[in-house]
Amino acid sequence: MKKLIYILFFFCLNSFVLANSELQKSEDFGIHILDQEKIKIDLLNTNNEKISAWLKVANYYFEKRIYKKGITAVYFADQLINDDTNKELIIDISLKRAWLYLVIKLNVDSFKNLDGIIPVITDLPNSEFKQISLARYYTTKAMLYSDENKKEEAFEHLKTAINLIKNINTKEAKTTKSLAYRQLAYTLIELKKYQNVEEYFFAALKYAQSINDNELIAYTYRGLGNYSLINNQTNQSVKYLLEAKDFANKTDNYNLKIAIEENLSSNYLSLNDWTNYKTSEQLLQKLQFDSYMNIQEAIQQSLYLKDIEETKPLKIKIIFAYISLIVLTSLIGFLVWLIIKEKKIQNKIIYNQPLRTEK
Repeated sequence: MKKLIYILFFFCLNSFVLANSELQKSEDFGIHILDQEKIKIDLLNTNNEKISAWLKVANYYFEKRIYKKGITAVYFADQLINDDTNKELIIDISLKRAWLYLVIKLNVDSFKNLDGIIPVITDLPNSEFKQISLARYYTTKAMLYSDENKKEEAFEHLKTAINLIKNINTKEAKTTKSLAYRQLAYTLIELKKYQNVEEYFFAALKYAQSINDNELIAYTYRGLGNYSLINNQTNQSVKYLLEAKDFANKTDNYNLKIAIEENLSSNYLSLNDWTNYKTSEQLLQKLQFDSYMNIQEAIQQSLYLKDIEETKPLKIKIIFAYISLIVLTSLIGFLVWLIIKEKKIQNKIIYNQPLRTEK
């Protein structure tokens, strides 16, 4: 009996420790890291208002490149979707998630989001929103194809994206056009078709400057720097890259800063500019480490939230933790009672034994 109780005691103790560990993990990941935002958003009246608010939070953290919080905000928005949710909000959530997955290199998940949302987009009546959403869809998919070395497919998707919004001049349309033109120029470079490369880069720069987007401007100057290097114009390449660096330093985009610094370092090396080369290499190492930590946190957060979304294990673990605690407390109490009772019985036996007399 006592052996069985001890086995149960240690099993419950181990279960409680494991469950408590999971609860502690939730503090570090998606359940509590946006508590302040959640308190305010929960006060809003309708689900559509709450979803819109979460998407604004997501945009803020995406711009700051705090992907861990950005993907959590999208997750909370997604959890609010119901039959009455505005379809435009549903589309925005999926396109944002697809883009984020692309950025943190979870390409399979990005494809899944795009494939899942395209029927919803195509079912919409004709409008600027539909055209822009389709352009965002084709641009994101083009970049995924580019990652998979499907350059021709990427090129066609980018041309489609640009044609869809060529007459639309909202901020979001200009952002998508800048992105698509820049990626189109890069795709032509990779296909070794250089005829319109510079034209596309300057088109991308024009749209980026029209909305004062430091990140898009920096990316485009970097593209011009790379193209100058292909044309053996190393000094011109450095000038473009330093322009890119100035604008990149106004952003929190580690990947962009790393890409520019890698290009600058390579140029300094070819120019035998050892002072700038060493400075550039030191900065590059720091940026690479910071970027790695940021991306790893985002990937862990994404996997953790996916686990919650698919299996909902956390509530079970919370309940299991409390049950384990109750059983553990009961077992401890029973063990103490058993030990006291056994001690009393032993004392009683000793007390009632007759004294031996020597003969």
